[in-house]
Parts: sequence; C-alpha cells; structure tokens
Amino acid sequence: SQISSFAAAKEDIWDVPYLPIDPKDVGRDYESIIRINSQSGKGGVAYIMEKDWGFCLPKKMQPDFSRVIQARSEASGRELSSAEIYDCFKQTYLFPIEKYRLKQCIVHTEDNDRRQTRISAEIVSKEGCVRVCGEGSGPVEAFVRGIRDSLGISVEVVMYEEHALASGADAEAAAYIALSRNNKEAVFGAGVDANISTASIKAVLSALNRA
Repeated sequence: SQISSFAAAKEDIWDVPYLPIDPKDVGRDYESIIRINSQSGKGGVAYIMEKDWGFCLPKKMQPDFSRVIQARSEASGRELSSAEIYDCFKQTYLFPIEKYRLKQCIVHTEDNDRRQTRISAEIVSKEGCVRVCGEGSGPVEAFVRGIRDSLGISVEVVMYEEHALASGADAEAAAYIALSRNNKEAVFGAGVDANISTASIKAVLSALNRA
C-alpha cells in the first residue's frame, strides 16, 4: 500500500507513545507537540527543563516540580510556556523565600587517603550572620554536619546529584538534593554555581529554606 511503502522508505521507525505519526510528516517538530498544563505529567516537564534549559532533574525530584507546575497552570487556567516553567523552577528552588543565604564559603579537601573535606561558611539569617564549620567525606556531608552543630538543625541527605549545565571549563554546575528531618517527607532543593562545591551548599540551603 501507499502507506506501507512510505514507511519503508523512511530510515528510522517512528515509535513514540501517544504520537501515532512523526511530527515532521506534517511539518511540525517534536518540541512543538509538547504542551504543559495542569494535567501534564512529570515526563513532559522534565523534558523541557533538560532540552531547553540544560537541567537534568533527578527522577525522585521530578514529581515534586511537576506538582508546582500543575498548580501554577491550574491557577492561571492555561498552558505554560518553556520560559514560564523555567521561571517556576528558579522561584521554587534557586531563589525560594530566604531564611538562610550563603554569604561566603571556603572548602578545603585534604589530599590524603581519608580525603576529608573541611568547610567554613558564613550564613546570613534573620538573626544575623552565623559561621558554619564542618568536616566530612565531601562538601555536602561537611556542610550538613556544620549546620547541625552551628544552627542546631539535624537533617539526613536522602538524595544528591550533580551535573554540568554546559560544556567547557567555565560552565556552571547544577546540584540537586533531598533532605529529610526527623524521618519526615523529603524536601528538595537545587543550587547553581560555577563551583560545584558552592552549588552543593546552595542546594542544601535551598532545601532548608523550602522546609
């Protein structure tokens, strides 16, 4: 048949769930098919964040952000653009209501068998500036121990991932974290910085601020 011969002529087989035809066959592209509204699932939101903005959201974090997007779309009564989704991500994770803000930090990793990391950070809160110092196997563990000792906040890290947002020596890094306090439901945070250790610390503070 004409349909079978047309399909046979194609180099690749189009096999995408819920899309019976290749969008290119009707003059469209795959990205333009994606519409984000209050009924959208986490996969579509995660795809846009990675494809358009370079953020590879961890699978455990995707439902959390998807709920944010669904609530925003339901409140507005319309679909959200890619730029609006990115703005929601920034407002939710990168720039949440700040109870704690990183002013400066120094991270030092000893080059020996133990590979211990020491961190000294200055955190700004409503009560003023607080010096946070800690030691651990990496910057996240060291900082979490530091906020326990300095701020009296004890949390458990239940998820941590990181990646570069682009290629090149000057590329920024993104860090994602989930913290649990007193065995309660995990709270997610994210941080971005040219230094991956600083991005990790910002992610911890992001989760604390959201908590």
